[in-house]
Amino acid sequence: MSEVQFACSTEETHQVGKPQAPSFTGPFTTEGGLTAITLSSPSEMDQWIGEWIELAQQTEFCNAFYEPTFFQAAVKNLASQEDWQVVLIKEDAEDKLIGFFPFVRGRGPARLSELSLWKSKLSFLTSPLIRSGSEQQVFKLLLKHLRTMQPRVDLVELPMTLAEGRVHQELHRLIRDNLLTTYHYDHYSRAILTEGHDYDELLTENIGRHHFREYRRQLRRMNNLGQVEFRTNEDPEYGECWADWFLELELKSWKGEGGSALKQDPQQEEFFRELVTSRTRAGGVEMLGMFLDGEPVAMLCTLVSQKGCFEYKIAFDQEYKKYSPGMLVQLHKMQRFLESKRSPWVDSCAVPNHPMINRLWSERRSIEHMVVSLGRPWANIVLGAMPLLRSLKRTFRKPKR
Repeated sequence: MSEVQFACSTEETHQVGKPQAPSFTGPFTTEGGLTAITLSSPSEMDQWIGEWIELAQQTEFCNAFYEPTFFQAAVKNLASQEDWQVVLIKEDAEDKLIGFFPFVRGRGPARLSELSLWKSKLSFLTSPLIRSGSEQQVFKLLLKHLRTMQPRVDLVELPMTLAEGRVHQELHRLIRDNLLTTYHYDHYSRAILTEGHDYDELLTENIGRHHFREYRRQLRRMNNLGQVEFRTNEDPEYGECWADWFLELELKSWKGEGGSALKQDPQQEEFFRELVTSRTRAGGVEMLGMFLDGEPVAMLCTLVSQKGCFEYKIAFDQEYKKYSPGMLVQLHKMQRFLESKRSPWVDSCAVPNHPMINRLWSERRSIEHMVVSLGRPWANIVLGAMPLLRSLKRTFRKPKR
């Protein structure tokens, strides 16, 4: 199926009183009752907002970083001059959105044309949104659509995707069935906490009784300094206040000393304020704070959904470092999560081998960074040579002194 330009409005096909489907212009490909559409700007997603929200709730594993509140705030405040190619897959019969792939165009190895799933500086997962059960049909149509794009596309980069579940399985089935060449930049695991554990038993098993008792002693020592309490952002009207508390607290932490605090970058600060405010109103973020005499000493920001959570940001006051306030607020969060049973898992969003969270949480989820060739000979040759080139680079790299 060749790619063409068209303008479409489905107004005539809808009865009076039924919500009107979004109209769109741009390249499209159809097959098997599905249509793939390319949008040239994320702002065009505004007309798809209802379908987008519904799709985000229908995936096998949620990805809060591609949900509307996070994605729109990130694009508004953190995106540079991107060459956007947002690919949507819709089901024609029910006029439903079943796939969301926010690509940006760039250059890959050997200056090959490359589409990459967009990842901001403050995002920790780029798994596309695909309606559960539709993964095989969506990937099949996506491959056909990308192969007909103009200007042509040689490579597709998937920079931080979940390497498990049906999306991963169907992607690799597509790669095998079409003999596509791939190259893995990275494959690692990061800590995850799942429901069904007893809090005391889990901590005793993971860190030992001695360390568990020590953290309880640290909390008692904090209580000797004044009144210690844990609070959450239950009132949706105070999202901005919680954002202010967190930003000021992070500025007092090691991130502030190192120049990497959100408040030290105006764009990141504005993004975080918008994110916390909007998701607090929608119930999509939990701000947990440890307060001493009414002043925050440690805070944890978690992105929340029914299918899973993401521990997004943590901050603590360096003045109280010897009392381990960051660990204490983390332990309180663990206890709340395991006792509430409101979500099946929480992703740490941590780097591999994180010294703190890897001790507390023993379970892992796999993350991969992969590039896929769409089948053109030169792209296959370049990707096929990447392991050798990487090995040569490591062999002749001068050791650090």
